[in-house]
Amino acid sequence: MDLNQVHERGLEVVTATRGCLSGFVLRFNKINTRFPGAGHANIVRQNAGLVEGVLLELPDAAAIERMDPFEGVPDRYRRTRVMVECSERTREAWTYIGQPAWLGEGLRPTRDYLQRLLNGQAFLSPNYWQWLASHPVIDEGVAGLA
Repeated sequence: MDLNQVHERGLEVVTATRGCLSGFVLRFNKINTRFPGAGHANIVRQNAGLVEGVLLELPDAAAIERMDPFEGVPDRYRRTRVMVECSERTREAWTYIGQPAWLGEGLRPTRDYLQRLLNGQAFLSPNYWQWLASHPVIDEGVAGLA
């Protein structure tokens, strides 16, 4: 959710708005290959679930393809369409879901990775931000030594 990271990747954002995705929950179960025991964000279907985040409007339809390599498509994540609720209306949008071969249990985000998500505080409700901030983390220097 860190817009600075999006810009660092050379991607242009036309608008960024708060978005809510019903029927999913956020998990850190996508295996991080650099830090043993660490996980990246992933969304998992759950009927009563809700994921909050940022909905990015990109300059053209091909722009999402420029984001794919950063997200590990098609090997680590797959890109799929979902319906996102934002500003009293629903919009169709792309999201990334972890590929089954890259999912694991008992993983935790690294401190730096979680901070990038927390940097999107302006797009999150206070309760959701607090829930996210309460996640146990792995420090990169001691990853795998839990």
